[in-house]
Formats: sequence, C-alpha cells, structure tokens
Amino acid sequence: MFTNLRKRLIIIILSTIVFYSIFTFYFEVTNTIESFQKINLHFIPLILMLVFGSLLILSLRQMYFLNEINIKLGYKNNIFIFLSGLSALITPVGGGEAIKFHYVKKNFSGSYSQTLPIIVLERLFDLSAIILIVGIISVFVEIPESRIIVIVLFLFIMGVFTVIRNPKLFSILIKIGSRINFLKNNISQLTESYTTITRIVMPKPLTIGFVLSIMAWILQALAIFLCFQSFQLNTDFLTSVSLTFTSMIIGVMTMIPGGLGVTELSMTGFFLHYGIPEKIVPSLVLLIRLVTIWFSTLVGFITIQFLTVRKK
Repeated sequence: MFTNLRKRLIIIILSTIVFYSIFTFYFEVTNTIESFQKINLHFIPLILMLVFGSLLILSLRQMYFLNEINIKLGYKNNIFIFLSGLSALITPVGGGEAIKFHYVKKNFSGSYSQTLPIIVLERLFDLSAIILIVGIISVFVEIPESRIIVIVLFLFIMGVFTVIRNPKLFSILIKIGSRINFLKNNISQLTESYTTITRIVMPKPLTIGFVLSIMAWILQALAIFLCFQSFQLNTDFLTSVSLTFTSMIIGVMTMIPGGLGVTELSMTGFFLHYGIPEKIVPSLVLLIRLVTIWFSTLVGFITIQFLTVRKK
C-alpha cells in the first residue's frame, strides 16, 4: 500500500516540476523572476502563519470527528497524525491522506471502515465551506463563472447529504452495490462506514464541523488576499478570494492530484480576465500555490520525518 503511494507521490512531484517549468517558460522566465523580486517579503511570515493556523483548526475538526466515533487520540497525537496526512495532500481529492489512519489503526483503536469515511466527509465539509464563502461573495461581486459553479456544486452537495442522511436511500445503494462484483465482498465494511457517517452528520457534529471548516477557510482566504497585497496589487479582498477559490474548486472537480495544472491554468485565466497585469500573473499563481498546497505538503513531510526520528 505505502510502496505504491510513495511511487505515486514521486510521479506527481516529478510531473509538478515539469508542469511548473513549462508554465514559467511560457510566461518567460525573466518576467517571472522580475515579478518575484517585487514581492514584499514582510507579508510571507504572516501568510504562512494564517495557513498553518487553518491547518490547526482542521486538525481540531478531525479530533472532534474521531471523538464522535469513540476514538480518543488526545490533542498532541491528533495534530501529529493530521499533519502527517498532509504529505499526501497532492493525491487525487487528497485520498492519500488515508495514510494517517494507518497510524490510528496501528497505535490506537479503530478499523479502516470506521475512520476512512472521515476523509470523505472532511473533503465535503471543505468544499461546502468554500462554496458558502464564494456564494456570499457572489452577492457583492459580479463574477458569473463563480455563481454558476456555486449553484451546481450546492445542488450536488445537498444531494450527497440527503443520501447519506437517509437510511432508506442508503439501503437501496447497498442492494445495488451487492450486485456489483468488486463491491459485494465489502458490503459489511460499507455498512460500518455508514455508521461513522451517520454519527458525524447528526445536527450537532454537522454544525460544529461546518463552523470549524468556515473558520479554517476564512484564514486561507486572508492568506490569499495577502498574496495579492504582497505584489502591491489593488485587487479587493472579495474579488481575489472569489477568483482563487473558484479556481481551486475547478481543480478539485477534475479529480487530478492536487488539481495540478487545472487549478493554475484556471487562476491564470481568471486573473488575466479580471485585470491582473500579465507580468505578475505567473508569479502570483505560483506564490498562492506554494503557500497553500505545497506549504501544507511540506509540513506533512516534515511531520513524518519527525515521527520517524522520534520512534528511533
């Protein structure tokens, strides 16, 4: 399992290097370097602090969800396990984060069928929080693309939550699944997974999980806005966040690892269309991606190394 995951991560990282090289050369390396040199570096520590703060809030959400299914890690163990999972954030839809629940199963209680649904729910909560933020911004800022995506995904998420909160609909899905060869041998695990899901989508956990998600993504939004400010751009908070979050949603929808390529190109298109100077766009896109997904991934790798050394 982990050998395959390691191979996939290496392939993804190499693909990322190739893509960013092409991306930079397309916009001319000289222009990109020159615009990077104009960054106000005083913003960077604050940006990273905001992003790391959002990760701490998301780790609290994970701990709360695990507590709801009677898996008690304690704050210290929980945060190390959460951060280690970020090393696989660049896998499709963050699915490689399952590595963190291998540590849970190995050192604490809890089967995979109990814990893995939490990853799916975390992604749904994240997507719901981003959609709410972009949706509210759409009331004040005229960005048609954002409004269309928000409406479509809002309907999708409402449909998903309707299904997972309705035992009758789930039973129908189980009956359908029992007729499919690769699913019928895992029906009992799906049933156990549904027990986890139903506990977390009860009104109280649902509300607390959603509030924590909103708090975390507001910090990410502030970090993104400061990325714009670091280039001395006049783009307002609402527009910068809406354009960036919409691009991230498009990247997630493609199911490509980390939204690689699609997210960057979406940002590039939106930024150019809404008046960001062409010379600054590639550097701004790279900075946003570096301080969000790649900073988080780096934190994950550092945490794994720390845990490995500590075990020795």
